[in-house]
Amino acid sequence: DLGEGRFIAVEAGAAQLQSALQNGDDAFLIVTHTPTVYTVVSGDNLIRIAWKTGIPFWRIAAANPNVNTEALSPGQTLSIPSRSDLLPLPVIPNKRLIISISEQRLWGYEDGQLVYDEIISTGIDRSPTQPGVFQVQTHEDPAYAGNWDLWMPHFLGIYEAWPGFMNGLHGLPTLSSGVTLWADVLGQPASYGCIILDLPTAESMYSWAEAGTVVEIVE
Repeated sequence: DLGEGRFIAVEAGAAQLQSALQNGDDAFLIVTHTPTVYTVVSGDNLIRIAWKTGIPFWRIAAANPNVNTEALSPGQTLSIPSRSDLLPLPVIPNKRLIISISEQRLWGYEDGQLVYDEIISTGIDRSPTQPGVFQVQTHEDPAYAGNWDLWMPHFLGIYEAWPGFMNGLHGLPTLSSGVTLWADVLGQPASYGCIILDLPTAESMYSWAEAGTVVEIVE
């Protein structure tokens, strides 16, 4: 029993198991999530619902085109997209990153062993980091954020904060003037939504976390 709204694609899973048994390999089956329904409660807005469900706000808005998401009422129901939509790539089964917003800490695991235990900075209140289960989707070194004139070394994109704008993990950013930001504030929220690492860790993780590595962000 995988719980409500969770299933394994039986035919595809059976084929993977058969192939693994024939070759003497390990088999990994991926649990898929179905879309769900959320009932609005007093005090909810779209951002709070995004935090509760682990789904970026714009995806919820897109799934409810006939709902005025700026004026929600208690008792109203919203369609919530599948969490599986946030993991579009084949999952790397033996690696995982866990990020705690409240502790401003990152842990990385490989084959069940702790390989990273790092102080980080996540997003400030007006541009926070979204909780949820995502995965490394892109590598770019460096990436450029034109909105803030920031160069972001060793950028690993993990989710779209809004369509076409990727939040991710990266090293301490620099302005076009060459000034490095936030080196003295690691351990407290500082960014515009990304997860900030010191430069040596960001460089190491850029090579370690291949596309498909799962990234779990918790409050």
